[in-house]
Amino acid sequence: WLVLCVCAHVAITRVAASKGYVAVKGNNLYILPPTDGSVIVGAQDTDLLATISNQESQIESLITQGAKQQEALSQQRAEINQLNARVSSDEVHLSNLREMVDLQQSQFALSQQNLINQIPTHLLFEQNGPRTVRNVLDVGRYTSLALTSSGFPVISYHHGTNNNLMLAVCSDVSCSSSSIRTAASGGDVGTFSDLSLTSDDRPVMSYYHATFGDLNLVICSNATCTSSTFRTIDSFDHVGWHSSLELTSANAAVISYYDITNQNLKVAVCADLLCSTATSNTVDESGDVGTFSSIILTSNDVPVISYYDYTNEALKVAICNQASCTSATTRTLDSTGDVGRDSCIKLLPNGHPIISYYDSTNGNLKLAICSDFTCTSAMIQVVDSAGHVGQHTSLALTASGKAVISYYDVINNALKLAVCNDATCSLATTRVVDSDGDVGQYSSLVLTSTGYPIISYYDATTKDLKLAGGSIILV
Repeated sequence: WLVLCVCAHVAITRVAASKGYVAVKGNNLYILPPTDGSVIVGAQDTDLLATISNQESQIESLITQGAKQQEALSQQRAEINQLNARVSSDEVHLSNLREMVDLQQSQFALSQQNLINQIPTHLLFEQNGPRTVRNVLDVGRYTSLALTSSGFPVISYHHGTNNNLMLAVCSDVSCSSSSIRTAASGGDVGTFSDLSLTSDDRPVMSYYHATFGDLNLVICSNATCTSSTFRTIDSFDHVGWHSSLELTSANAAVISYYDITNQNLKVAVCADLLCSTATSNTVDESGDVGTFSSIILTSNDVPVISYYDYTNEALKVAICNQASCTSATTRTLDSTGDVGRDSCIKLLPNGHPIISYYDSTNGNLKLAICSDFTCTSAMIQVVDSAGHVGQHTSLALTASGKAVISYYDVINNALKLAVCNDATCSLATTRVVDSDGDVGQYSSLVLTSTGYPIISYYDATTKDLKLAGGSIILV
């Protein structure tokens, strides 16, 4: 029951004339309207009721939406639980796969070691990656590599910090350790060096003496070069760049080199092993010729020399008419563009010259194969044209006469190897030997008796001398 009482039943103090009051006391409701107002009981405010009804509808809608969202959330929770269960199952499966891979890797490592154990000792080096032979200061430019009768590498190179000619004599085929010697010192010596070994494995090295502008020669007294004999081969004017050395059947040195003063190609022929006397002759003086020379001897010790014609930007070859090379026949083999730098010459089994060289116009590695001994004509092959390649070439031949060439990839700063598939190199297989840093300049290549390539070269990033062996027999 609602009871309305007059104001006399309760005392209510007015605070402001414009305000009314409502109070509850016990079971009674007390209403005091404003001074100018009145109390209305039982009346209906249509607008207010409509507003309240609308709000009730909105509340019911919100409740319905909330219920739907709650249902969707429950479904998502169920899906998440399913995914978690699936992930847990996948993790178990992945763990099992990892265990299987680990087991297979262990089995592979064991099998690989068993295979390595079956490899003859003298081939173990070819299964290894590049090895740093010398890593003190700045060493390794102008490398030249030869193998002893036991197949141990011997390397001459330049010590850039001390300006000395250095020699590394490896103790085994893998060069796991080496005897390092200062082969020549006293001034700025050792650039443009080349190395050959006598029949009893004594190193003989030609090199440029920059302090005096001379061509020099050092002949080691034994295989480890504990003592040496030094010779000044040519001191007339300024001579000795780009020397290339071969030994005759009597172990006497024959050296091709560049005369800087006169811009000529020259050759020096020693009389004996210790080069007690040497005869120097100008081979070609037609323009600025003779840089990047490479020499090889025929079976009769007659020199054949490849070199660069700077005047005509061409590859040339000189075939000496006798062992002393007092006269020679010279020919231009390739003059298409600027070609002929970094040449390396060998003789095919039939005695025809074959030359690797750099095409600086196109950035290619090229090969010239002479049609006869005097090279009246030559077949020119592009061996590698991928990017900018072909500097610092070094050439070796397999027993069947196929060319194998080490060289520098300028763009990728890498050492590469090209293996010709036939005698004319109509097709070649190229491989990256080392790409760790800037590597591959001043490469020198030899093949072992079983056909494995071994390469010495310079690491420009670490300034080290490095040695790499191939993993495939070349036949």
